[in-house]
Amino acid sequence: MAKQDKPFTNAAPPVKGDHENAESTSMGRLDEGMSGGADSAGQRAVWLLVKKGGEDSPILTAGEDAAKAVPIFTNRENAILYIQVTNDHSYAATPIAPIALGGWLKRMKDAGVKYLAVNVNRPDRIRTDVQPLLALDEYPDLSGENIHDEIWARSAP
Repeated sequence: MAKQDKPFTNAAPPVKGDHENAESTSMGRLDEGMSGGADSAGQRAVWLLVKKGGEDSPILTAGEDAAKAVPIFTNRENAILYIQVTNDHSYAATPIAPIALGGWLKRMKDAGVKYLAVNVNRPDRIRTDVQPLLALDEYPDLSGENIHDEIWARSAP
């Protein structure tokens, strides 16, 4: 009769880091997920550009009415590329989970923003001026989950 292996159970607590580096530990990522920085159920975040040391996002003009728009991205790489192409390193690519997205969108709408420019690509915007836009007026409840899903739908080729 073959000897059965005992199942391994890891009873160790999550890794904790020092205060400055806690965001790279499992507890830091858990805290980030709970605060809206990323979704604890699988990184279902979208990416914003946020002024370093502040809360402002860049304001663009978009649509036939030349209304205010803010860029939003479905992945970090597109957000970083936008920062690099515009050469405006005063902004940081920042993830936001659907649970926090609704509150951020309400603040943007209160500031007069009418559109989200989804995965805005500066060279394409200059060349063709055609970019996927999401009109905030079409979503009066500004549910983070609904808007998150619409952002992903608009980003599909």
